[in-house]
Parts: sequence; C-alpha cells; structure tokens
Amino acid sequence: FLNDVCRHELKNAMRKNGMAFLNDVCRHELKLVEHSLMATFLNDVCRHELVMTEYISKRTFLNDVCRHEQNDRYGTWQSSFLNDVCRHERKQVIGYNYFAFLNDVCRHEQTLAALVLLTYFLNDVCRHEH
Repeated sequence: FLNDVCRHELKNAMRKNGMAFLNDVCRHELKLVEHSLMATFLNDVCRHELVMTEYISKRTFLNDVCRHEQNDRYGTWQSSFLNDVCRHERKQVIGYNYFAFLNDVCRHEQTLAALVLLTYFLNDVCRHEH
C-alpha cells in the first residue's frame, strides 16, 4: 500500500516463464537464451535482441533491425560506428585542458578547481558553478 493505494503483485515463475501481476493486470515476460539469441516477450510481444560479437565488431539486432556498433581504440582515438556511420572521438588531456573531438569537431573543455569554485569552459564559453 502506498498512500492507501494497493499495489499488490503476484509473481509466478514457471520454468523460464515469469509472470508478474500488478493489480491483477498480467505483465508477464518470457525470456529465452539460446546461444547468442536473447528473446524477450512482454505480453506476447517479442522484443528479441540478437547480439553477435566478432573481434571488435558488436552487432545488436532489435526486432531484426541491426544496430551494430564497431569500436576501435588507437591511443587516444576511439572510433564508434553505428550502422556504418562513424562517430569517432579523439580525447586529449593537457594540464587542466580536456579536448574531445567528435568527427573532427572540437568540443574541448577546461576545468579549473579553486577552493569551492569549479569552473567549466566549453569551447571557451564559461559555464561556472559555485
């Protein structure tokens, strides 16, 4: 009971089928794991995902739509590909300066900490907080 409103739940687990009832409404889920396939059913609607990892490539399928990502790391470089679109980032830390490049666009930040004052600069624009 929360503020005199009943939120009772009845949970019944049979084999791989887990059924949860909230105020007599069934929110059952069925999860199947076979090799690299994880199928999740919510109220008999399949939200299955297929995860495949080949070396540095990770492919995730949600309802047969591929959301694969590929991550490469070379020093300070990290290249992330989402559906073959490169979202690579390069990160550099020099002193108090933190430089982040996304697709060669600089999103550098400078952080200065003096006593209780913390100052943030994003592309030379101060976003200081006290």
